[in-house]
Amino acid sequence: MPRLLITTISILAAFSLAVMSMVPAAGNALRNRAPVAAASLPGETRADVEIMNALLLAGKKVPAAQARATAKAALKDDPLNSSALRLLMSGTEGAKLSPAKLRLANLAGRVSRRDGVIRLLLFEQAARTNQPTAALDNIDAILRVTPESQAKMFPVLKALLADADFRKHLSPYLVKRSLWSLEFVLFAANDEIVVDQVADVVVRAGKGMAPSDIALVAPPLITRAMEARQFSHVPALLSFLTKDADAVMNGERWTNTSVDSKYGLAAWQTASNATTSVSFVGDGDGDSRKLSLYAASGAAGSVASKYLFLKPGPYQLRHELELSDGDRKDQALQWRLACLAGTEDRTVWTSANLLASGPRELKFGFEVPPGCSSQRLELSVAVDFQATVLEATLDNFRLTRMLPK
Repeated sequence: MPRLLITTISILAAFSLAVMSMVPAAGNALRNRAPVAAASLPGETRADVEIMNALLLAGKKVPAAQARATAKAALKDDPLNSSALRLLMSGTEGAKLSPAKLRLANLAGRVSRRDGVIRLLLFEQAARTNQPTAALDNIDAILRVTPESQAKMFPVLKALLADADFRKHLSPYLVKRSLWSLEFVLFAANDEIVVDQVADVVVRAGKGMAPSDIALVAPPLITRAMEARQFSHVPALLSFLTKDADAVMNGERWTNTSVDSKYGLAAWQTASNATTSVSFVGDGDGDSRKLSLYAASGAAGSVASKYLFLKPGPYQLRHELELSDGDRKDQALQWRLACLAGTEDRTVWTSANLLASGPRELKFGFEVPPGCSSQRLELSVAVDFQATVLEATLDNFRLTRMLPK
């Protein structure tokens, strides 16, 4: 793992001890309420340990010899006391990650998975020595016991997504259904810088994930990835949701599948607002859908759109158009195809006004230029403020690649 990330982890571990320590609860109510009083009772060595650990967590100094003596006395009463092992570790000479301290930390970790201080230390050691499995095992323990620690740990995990080996080791936690794993995917998906990396984690987990979990995370991941123009994992994510992933991606026809909102931005989109109402509706022909549009005076903008991944070459777009009675003056309905390059959209084709010749079957030809690997096709409406209402239906939509002549 990159040195900068290890530094981040070290800072987090040092900063978070007070707020993230999952020190096991004391054995009884007296220890919880008055540990000093409890320590005065015969045999209450555990309370002595808790007092000293609390001082250490608060940044206070505890003499090493006193810490060792207190810890050893507690371990005589209870050899499986992880808090005593942690205190003994703090009283042991050497650096934080010295072999002697790590031996005690590993022993305490085997005794209890609930000690957050030990888990953070073992996590840091695993990260420093490039052991992603061990690092994640300790993070898993922390996040399972204290879900509130997500606010501190998720940004660290997100920073580690840049490491492909880390992503490989993270994906099994989705398969195992670790309680925090889905929350982390949704958290990281909102960052356009790492959305492709967290999509890679989900794709690696693949169909080993529970179907309900895939249904929860794949649609927002698809949408966030497409918004960030990170398309590489979208086909695989779609394949987890439907056997007709190609039909969704290609958008060649309007079907129940290609217009289904559960596929996020990969499917055909509609946009209704105060002046327009648009939706895909059934036409009685099984799986087929048609587009119903109502646009009031002053309507303007995109009403339907689709991300496409057409290969360079000639294409034909055709559909039938039905119109309500009315004056089509000062009204326009047009197709527009734009190439997506970085953050810019470059229009490469705009159709004639669909309303120019009234209701009929319409056919348009256009060319996808070289270097245009991803596109967006949009249907836009414009109705003048003085114009009458526009009601239209588009049916039997087809988008096909033309064979060379």
